[in-house]
Amino acid sequence: MTQKVRVTVGDARAEVDGASADQSVLVEVFARVGKLRGAQLHKVSTDVLKLLAIRESKPESTLILAFADQEAANSIVGWRATVLEHNQIERVVADLPPGEREAIRAAQRRQNMGNAPRSG
Repeated sequence: MTQKVRVTVGDARAEVDGASADQSVLVEVFARVGKLRGAQLHKVSTDVLKLLAIRESKPESTLILAFADQEAANSIVGWRATVLEHNQIERVVADLPPGEREAIRAAQRRQNMGNAPRSG
């Protein structure tokens, strides 16, 4: 599996997070531990739209939306889940070691602190 691969989509190019050497498997990854909210769900929707665009030029490729956490993957419900199912985009949850999962949580905490309102 190669990281950050550019794939031709019509006259443009799209970058996916990972791909097999022959591009028969294309992956978008969402590294979040816990339930997705707001802009995070929009990011996943954008990743799915990208995979759908790629499907046009690579119809035989397996398309995967990978998550770092089951709770994050379970956040994809309703119409978003229907789009995945109807377009044969696989939803996969990575089996991360506890240390990597905690590193993601720590990064999320730092991001949340950076987004906190400032006083003064």
